[in-house]
Amino acid sequence: MRIRIRYCKPCRYRLRAESLAEAFRREFDAEVELVAANFGVFRIWVDESLVYDKYKANGLAGRFGFGDPPPENVALAAIRKFLEERSAGGSSRSRTA
Repeated sequence: MRIRIRYCKPCRYRLRAESLAEAFRREFDAEVELVAANFGVFRIWVDESLVYDKYKANGLAGRFGFGDPPPENVALAAIRKFLEERSAGGSSRSRTA
């Protein structure tokens, strides 16, 4: 499994991204890639499928820097849910790179 975390560098989300990356490696034995970005972004993809988006989780305010990246339990739950949906025969999540 390949997980990609895209985080806002100016927002100082790097430490949270690194912490989540370690949790994903430990929990799922996954290959994790961190990608620096801007504009308050914090997104998590699993095998090219978007499973968490800070903008969607925090609404319009998330685009203006309000709201935080997900805590570890929320991020792990989002990935588990995606994996359950995928194993049940498909995913309704977007395949956005």
